[in-house]
Amino acid sequence: DTTGKCPYYHYTKDAERPEATHTKIHMLIASFRDRLCPRTLHNAFQHAENPHRVYIRIIEQTEPGSDLLDDAKCWERYVAW
Repeated sequence: DTTGKCPYYHYTKDAERPEATHTKIHMLIASFRDRLCPRTLHNAFQHAENPHRVYIRIIEQTEPGSDLLDDAKCWERYVAW
């Protein structure tokens, strides 16, 4: 698609309104021992046209007390990146 528009988003009622650029974008990430979760957060903010609109919730399942990289906390690894 060369138009730059999402092919799956067909709701166009607010597409051209100036307020649409201030609408919050909510993401929910379910993470099970995912070592790439921090990269996902980085990409979400890096590629957003306006990162201040992006709100992310992370639900992660890890093994408490584990020293494996897969069990490192997603947000803590992202901010330390």
